[in-house]
Amino acid sequence: MLENLINRIESRDASMTRVVAFVLIFLGQTVICGSAMAEVSVEPTRIVLNKSQHTQTIIVRNDGSRSVSVGLVWTKMVQAADASLHPTGVARDVRQARLITVTPTKAELYPGQQAIFTLQLDPNTPDGIEIREHLRFDIDQTIKKGPRWAVVIPVFVRLGIAAPKVSISGAHYGQDGKVYVSMIHTNGASPYGHLSVFDQQSEIARLNNINLYQQGQNTTFSLPVPGGTNRNLRVQYVGDAEFLGQLFAEQVWQISSGPSQ
Repeated sequence: MLENLINRIESRDASMTRVVAFVLIFLGQTVICGSAMAEVSVEPTRIVLNKSQHTQTIIVRNDGSRSVSVGLVWTKMVQAADASLHPTGVARDVRQARLITVTPTKAELYPGQQAIFTLQLDPNTPDGIEIREHLRFDIDQTIKKGPRWAVVIPVFVRLGIAAPKVSISGAHYGQDGKVYVSMIHTNGASPYGHLSVFDQQSEIARLNNINLYQQGQNTTFSLPVPGGTNRNLRVQYVGDAEFLGQLFAEQVWQISSGPSQ
C-alpha cells in the first residue's frame, strides 16, 4: 500500500509545472509527497535574497480543521548524482544560519489562520557569493494526533554571481522509448528550470524542477518521447522562477538508437 502511494505521487509530481515543496509525513516510515496533500500551505516554495531583495516573506496558512504549531529549523539536503534532493536528517537552530535572520521562529495557527515569516539578509554580506540553505517548517497538530508534516524550501543568497552557464554534453534515444540528455553546470549561479524536447512541429516532452547545484558534474535526465528514431530533435534547458525564460542550453541532434557523439 505504501509503495503504491509513492508511485502515484511520483507520477503526479513529474507533470507539475511549478515548484513543489518537499512534504514529509512520519508514519513509522517516511513518505515523500506533494504539498497538495497537506492541510498546511507554504508559499512561496523558493526564496532568493540578493542586493535588490534583502527581505522576503513566507506565508504559512492552516487550511485544516485543527490547530497546528509551526516551528522552523535549517536542514541539510544533499543532491544525488541524478540531481534529486534527499534529506539527511541533520538540522540546526534557525537562528544559526549564516547571514540570514528569520522571524518569528515559531507560530501557533488556528484553522483558517496564517503566519508571515520574514527572512532578512545581513546588509554587510560581501559580494561574490552564492549560499544555499534549506528551511524546514515542522508542522505538528497540537492535539498530538495525526501525522507530523515538514515542508522544506530552498533559500539562496546570491550577490555578485554571474548568470548560470550550462552545456548539454550528450543525448541518445534509448530502447525504452526515452531520450536521455546529459548536462553540466559549468559556471555561475546554480540554474533552475525545465528540460524540453521539440520535434519540427512542437514540444513533445518536458521535465520540470531541474536544479544543477554541483559545477563540473555530468548529470543525465530521461524523458519519454513519442515516435521513433532517425529524426531531428531540439533539446532546451530553460529557466524558471527567478530565471524565468532564460535559455541555459540548447542543441539539435539527429536522434538515433545509440549514444550521440
